[in-house]
Amino acid sequence: MAQLVCITKDTEKSGINEIDDIVAIHDDDVALTGTGYAGYRVIKVDGKTCAEVRSILSPKAPEQKRAVKVTSGKRCFMEEKEVWKNDKGEWCDLIARPKYSLSFKDVSELEVATLGDKEINVTAKDTILNKVVEKIHLDEENNVLVSDLNSTGEIIG
Repeated sequence: MAQLVCITKDTEKSGINEIDDIVAIHDDDVALTGTGYAGYRVIKVDGKTCAEVRSILSPKAPEQKRAVKVTSGKRCFMEEKEVWKNDKGEWCDLIARPKYSLSFKDVSELEVATLGDKEINVTAKDTILNKVVEKIHLDEENNVLVSDLNSTGEIIG
């Protein structure tokens, strides 16, 4: 059984993380007890291993790279920036990287409870896990296109 550790109102830090952000994913052989986990919400996904849950959530994370601007034939300081590829395949500035990139914010409490229900089939649980939100695109600062990367389609780094 997979266990997802999420932010709650007790562990929320304004401007750093948000309620329902996914902090960690573990198998059920990891004891999520003690002061290190106090205040966090643990969502259990019955019938799924940590690796299976990660395989569903990993594709949600957009491609990210470090872009370097190079001026041909001139000495210069390199201009470097973090970029990410949006769902249209366009490179955007990564200005405001969220501390935790995935969140259960669009998953209802009933759906969360369903994840731990042994009677619910695995396909239904996959559907619920697919509602997990990737957060990079939610911040408008991160949606500014990097025109010189999108015009050439090339990236160095």
